[in-house]
Amino acid sequence: MLGLRGKSLVALLLSCALALIPAAFIAWQGVETVRNHFGLAYARNHTLLHREQIFAPVSRELALASRLANSVVTRRWLSNLDDAAARDLFFEEAEGYRADLRDHSYFVADSQGHYYYNDSKAPVSTTPRYTTAPDKVSDNWYYATMRSPDAYNINVELSAQLKITNVWFNVAVQDGGRRLGVVGTGLNLSKFLNDFLATNESGVTPIIIDRNGAIQAHPDTRRIAYGSVSEKATGSPCCSATASHSPLSCSRRCGSARSPYP
Repeated sequence: MLGLRGKSLVALLLSCALALIPAAFIAWQGVETVRNHFGLAYARNHTLLHREQIFAPVSRELALASRLANSVVTRRWLSNLDDAAARDLFFEEAEGYRADLRDHSYFVADSQGHYYYNDSKAPVSTTPRYTTAPDKVSDNWYYATMRSPDAYNINVELSAQLKITNVWFNVAVQDGGRRLGVVGTGLNLSKFLNDFLATNESGVTPIIIDRNGAIQAHPDTRRIAYGSVSEKATGSPCCSATASHSPLSCSRRCGSARSPYP
């Protein structure tokens, strides 16, 4: 049996334990709050930095592709495909743009679906690489872009015909309200991911998503939704996001209109 002094000591210890439990809980919550605050602040700053790193080259490629699409020479040829002189002039001018594009490549698809592609790996060709077909899933990007009200879209696609995986910039060529074709360029996906999304930071993953939540770029290519919006035939804004578990902030307007090959 405990004496009065022993009972008092036990009561004091129990009182201290009961007081320490809520104090420890409050302290733990305080630490978690501080950690979450600085974690989110770091992720937000990291996101903004990557957004700027991505925004600059993407904007440059899009601007060059848009200038080529809006060129009088481009519209002159695509509005009269039988004009051989206009065709030759287009390819001559396009070579100047190709030299300035990051991957030194461009493509043009006319209103009849003839697809031309030139890069630095082969001499300039004025012959179509292939002709698109409405019943081919791999050609959905072309028909989606031609139907979409958006002036351009950006999308990741595995090209069955060209055997390359690129971030594609598809810009519609318009003459008034009439669509004459699609002009654009691409950035090699692997190089794009290495240059702009690669990071050694533990617990931080840069991601680019569209407004529907489809992943357009991710360091782990298995997570990318290739051609995720082609069936919708609409452009959509995308987000440059960096977080430990979820995307964080949006950047620039972009779309998606290409489909993966079967």
